[in-house]
Amino acid sequence: MSKGLNVHSEIGKLKKVVLHRPGRDLVNVKAEEFEDVWIHDCFYLDVAQKEHDAFADLLRSEGVEVLYMEKLVAEALDACPSARAEFTDTFMAESGIVNPMLEQAVREKLDAISDSYQFVLEAMGGYRYRDLELPRVSTTLSMMDNEDAKPDDLVLKPLPSSYFSRDPLASVGKGVLLHHMYWKQRDREVPFYEAIFKYHPDYAGTPIWYDHKNPWHIEGGDVLNINAHTLAIGISQRTEAAAIEELAKNLFWGSGNSEIDTVYAIKIPNGYAYMHLDTVCTMVDFDKFTVYPGIFETLRVYRLTRGDSEGMVAVQEIDDTLEAMQQVVGGDIEEYMPFDDEVAIICNEEGKVNGLPPNRAVYAEPEAVEMSYQEMKKRFREFENNHKEHLTGYVVFTEDSFDKPYSEKSRTYVISSDNKAFQSGMGGYSVYASCLDGSDPCVRLDGYMFDEHGGENGWKIEKCYMLEPSREMVEIICGKFFIAHAPIEAENFQSLPPELAKKYTEKFKFPERFIRAGEDIVAVPFKPDRADKER
Repeated sequence: MSKGLNVHSEIGKLKKVVLHRPGRDLVNVKAEEFEDVWIHDCFYLDVAQKEHDAFADLLRSEGVEVLYMEKLVAEALDACPSARAEFTDTFMAESGIVNPMLEQAVREKLDAISDSYQFVLEAMGGYRYRDLELPRVSTTLSMMDNEDAKPDDLVLKPLPSSYFSRDPLASVGKGVLLHHMYWKQRDREVPFYEAIFKYHPDYAGTPIWYDHKNPWHIEGGDVLNINAHTLAIGISQRTEAAAIEELAKNLFWGSGNSEIDTVYAIKIPNGYAYMHLDTVCTMVDFDKFTVYPGIFETLRVYRLTRGDSEGMVAVQEIDDTLEAMQQVVGGDIEEYMPFDDEVAIICNEEGKVNGLPPNRAVYAEPEAVEMSYQEMKKRFREFENNHKEHLTGYVVFTEDSFDKPYSEKSRTYVISSDNKAFQSGMGGYSVYASCLDGSDPCVRLDGYMFDEHGGENGWKIEKCYMLEPSREMVEIICGKFFIAHAPIEAENFQSLPPELAKKYTEKFKFPERFIRAGEDIVAVPFKPDRADKER
């Protein structure tokens, strides 16, 4: 097992993961106690364990090293003579047991367990009155006050939510965040992880970027590693802005040598349906996220960077003001609109003059090359047989193919060569496509087209074409830039609609290296092998 942490991404190859295998903690709870221990349903333990084991085996089959939290804690407690007593004190302080006699009874029950692994499982599983050795005769006020307690009542509440192991802990770079949980019932999960990073031989000394003793709530589902230098954190139902600011201060000025220099705080709607940032926004590639559209109604984004003096954090809201745009590009802005779409490149007006590094090349717009549908199919099939990537074509159907009038965009369907109809040995024949304006997505066209299986009343083709990309360089953007929606009728720049966002993400997907060849400059795109190499 390799030592230490080095987490810079949410999308890189998973090498090691910490899980918690469901145990008595998951089932030692009755329906009427669900709210007290923050769980919402009952489970069959044998089924839950079987499903968990299948999941763990799947990870192992992909080369992932699977570690178990409960075993790591036991190893940590065994590694230091004083660790177990310290852990017990911390754990009991979070237990919520206010009766000193009951607390003492729980301590004695736990202390009597010699095996550290069993000790951890028992602490997580909780105790009821019937599990404890209590005096038969009440001799103190505290015991008399509990005479109405039933044998089946909980004393030490179990930790059934421990299988949500992302919540109490987050790995960032070479360090971790130990969280102050939103629900008080879940605060007892954190000391288990704290013990690992204090005493385990492989992880002792790991920098702690956030201490759970801080008064402000933060949970791991709100923490996303963008790359080695950038962190995104949701301001949500369960993560407070003050916690993010404290974390940023520790990252920028702390003693742990953090690599993070920018934190984006993203405010999402406050409510159970949204819960965490990763509930509504998931990173799936270097430059791609899946996003729930509902967050855009209230979305606000803040950039946190190191302040001018020791311990200070500079905070700037990212909005659509002139000042904000100037901040992004590092100077006066220039609006550049080289494309047929209503989009604008916003860049530094004096980027070239001031010697800012070349960032991306802008090329002439692709040329539409018309062809017959049969010619397009032939191209598709030849390309699929000889290449790993795919081609894209466009089919425009005649107006009279439909019962009511549609615009040309609505009658234009985008077809990929990655269809069974164009690939050899697929054992089936289908052509799926989506219309250009997005109003008719993922349609099986071969059932509608006159040229396929649609019959004499099928949709007839007006024209087909493919876009031939141009490598004629018309401009080089120097320094930072962004792309905005710029409708002619609008007074301000706007966010890109989904179809344009996808298009221009692809267009500017990879960084480029610029090489002088005689009097010309050549741009060579390259794909970064790590997220932290992106520009």
